[in-house]
This record gives sequence, C-alpha cells and structure tokens, in this order.
Amino acid sequence: MKQLPTPDAARSPLHTQLDDLAFCDDSDFKTLDGLLERRQEFEAGQWVVLEDDELDRTWVVLSGWAIRFKTFEDGRRQILEILLPGDIIGLYAVMLRRADFGVETLTRMTLAAFPAAALIDVSTRAPRLALALGWLAGQGERRLDEQVTRVGRRSATERMAHLFVELYLRQRRIGVERSECGQFPLTQVILADILGMSHVHANRTFRSLNRDSLATFRDGRIILQDIVRLATRCQFDPSYLEQPAVPEDVQATLGSPA
Repeated sequence: MKQLPTPDAARSPLHTQLDDLAFCDDSDFKTLDGLLERRQEFEAGQWVVLEDDELDRTWVVLSGWAIRFKTFEDGRRQILEILLPGDIIGLYAVMLRRADFGVETLTRMTLAAFPAAALIDVSTRAPRLALALGWLAGQGERRLDEQVTRVGRRSATERMAHLFVELYLRQRRIGVERSECGQFPLTQVILADILGMSHVHANRTFRSLNRDSLATFRDGRIILQDIVRLATRCQFDPSYLEQPAVPEDVQATLGSPA
C-alpha cells in the first residue's frame, strides 16, 4: 500500500453520483474534494478492512473492485456486496467503531480515506452533502435488500443472471463505457460466495448460462454476451437501482442548490 499524489477529484465516481442527484451545490463539492484529498493504492488481493478491526476512517472507492464479506470460524465466507467506484466503506464508522465485516480488493484499487469524525463536521457545515451521503447509504441498503431476496428466493440460474445484470447497470450509472460494463473481474469462487452456492453448483450454473450464449469466461474475466436475455431470464426489475428525485419538502427545507 503506498501513498499517491492527489489528482483532480472533480469527476470521481462519487462526484458523478451526487452530481446526477442534482442536490449538492458548489460549496458541497468543495467540501467533498477536501474529504477525498488523501488517497492510497492497493494491489489485488489486499485487505482494506479486517473483521473486528477498529474503524477510525471512512473509505471512498475511486477505482477498482473489492468485496465486503463475513467469515465463519471454519473458513466459510458470505460475500455481502461487491464494491465498485463511488461506493463508501465505513460511512457510519464515527458511530460504529468496530468492523463486523472484512473488505478485500479484487483488482488494483485507488481509495480515498478520511477520519470518520470528519462526517460530524460535514453534517453541520454542509448539511446538503451529509444528506446526499445518507441517500447513497440508502441506495446501498436497497441493494442489500435485493441481495437477501436474490439468495433467499431465486433459483440458481436466476441468482447469477440477476447479479450480472445488476453489476452491468451499476457500472453504467457511474459512467463506465457501455462496451466495458459487461466485463467483471470475478471468479466462480467469488460467485459461489456471494450467491450462497457451493463452488461446484456455481460452476454448473455458469456453464448453463454459457451454453445459452448469455455469458462466458475469458482472460480471467466474466464477459456478458446478451444483457437483454439475461434480464429476461431473471425477471429483472431495475427500480431498486433507479435514482428518485429529491422530495420537494426536503428541497424546500434546505433550499435549492446554488
């Protein structure tokens, strides 16, 4: 892990998401720039957070992929979510001081880190930004709800197809080129651990999608072949990923962005 020089933060994936929300003003983004000044680079396969670590900072993913997970004493692992650029790790670290999850990088990553206590100042000095970050946390909660539903009630093929469509759409929403949105640095072991399957079952399920020309594995990456048919296969409803307008009463309370 090494310290990096600070690049221009103007259009980080987090900025893109908040800008699309049309809720923050220039002073909010200036405050956000200050939070993202300190950056670090991690290689693939490194730990960012260890389970039961003391959390004294909040991380923002600027590039790369990671997983957030919980493990059992016997080594089994449940991946809770896949972290993409624009996602936040430890948003509530100022209140919850110990991690009940681990975070490991899947690819080389760049992350911004700031003291967790800085969010206390943000909540008073930049309430619009604080509320927008809370909105992002709410979006993460909606994805986690869908993850529980996906693992609990969908068939194996539906689970995998649903995850693939979600990852495709999440990348589209942070500005990844359409030609690259259907490529994931995921192994079948990772798929098994996020979808609640045995590794053998995950392999068999992926082969089924491959036989139907829906997805393939090439050069260490999963490549989607037909996103429309994948969405149809799992009856994908994108509403949980959609960005609702800021309610008018909230806008009225805080005023329109400058």
